[in-house]
Amino acid sequence: MPNAPFVEDASLILSTFRFILETYKTFRPKKKNGVKGAKEEEALGEAVRKGEETSSKGGSARDVFGDIETELESELGVQRKDEIVARAASLLAFARPFQTDSFQYTEQLFHLLESARNFCKVSNIFELRGTDIRGVENLRMDSFAAAIREIVELGGFPGNVVRIQDLIRASVRDLVATLVPGSDVVSVVINVDLMRSSTMGEGYTEQRAVVYTLTQCEKGNWIGFRISGSAGSGYFVGFEQRITGNQFLTLVKAVAADLKNYVAELSSEEETFREAIKPAIDTILAALKIPTSS
Repeated sequence: MPNAPFVEDASLILSTFRFILETYKTFRPKKKNGVKGAKEEEALGEAVRKGEETSSKGGSARDVFGDIETELESELGVQRKDEIVARAASLLAFARPFQTDSFQYTEQLFHLLESARNFCKVSNIFELRGTDIRGVENLRMDSFAAAIREIVELGGFPGNVVRIQDLIRASVRDLVATLVPGSDVVSVVINVDLMRSSTMGEGYTEQRAVVYTLTQCEKGNWIGFRISGSAGSGYFVGFEQRITGNQFLTLVKAVAADLKNYVAELSSEEETFREAIKPAIDTILAALKIPTSS
């Protein structure tokens, strides 16, 4: 199966393309795309119908995927077909089994985060629930933030990365993690309380914020925190944090929880989202195979 050889579930493939079709119907700007947009919507619908027909006749997942791909290429051309198939493949990556015995935690985590970001782009969650930061929609991931905070605090943050001489004590006030639609995947903003010693020997508290970008490290069980921009750069340094198998699974579950929370919110508010889009979303998110422990 092109771009997604790990998926052998025809129903999941069909649900993924139905999801793309329904989001396209719901969120496509009709006036902007005009006849071209209507043609793409019609081609997607016909491709899904071809896939459903193949599946009903006992066709394999590869047959279903192949027939959908062929129909899209026939109607829309290679370039547009490749864009839609790549979008589907990124969503089908939710079905990738997680492995805790290889210690390659961060590679798997970043695959999941990239799939989550693509999922939120396709379903318009960035626009519907994102926060505009310097003209870019950032999407809060509160469950993921709580998991990251616990991990870094257990690792000694922020005391282990503060670079000031008169520090008495440092503690995290709050931590916000957001999915970012650009080249980076996750931004982490941490507000830190710094208790410092004055020249008179008295203690006083100062609040500082530092912005990190999550990065992959050479070691598969470490996560990197790279300073992003100038905020906090005079007080803090970038660092790497080792994670355990159980912490990795906690992060995976947190990503899934955040996505499900957004879907539940939008389903409760919007009938079209609830009736046309949510059934396909439920099937896609159900494909997440999370082990119970490492």
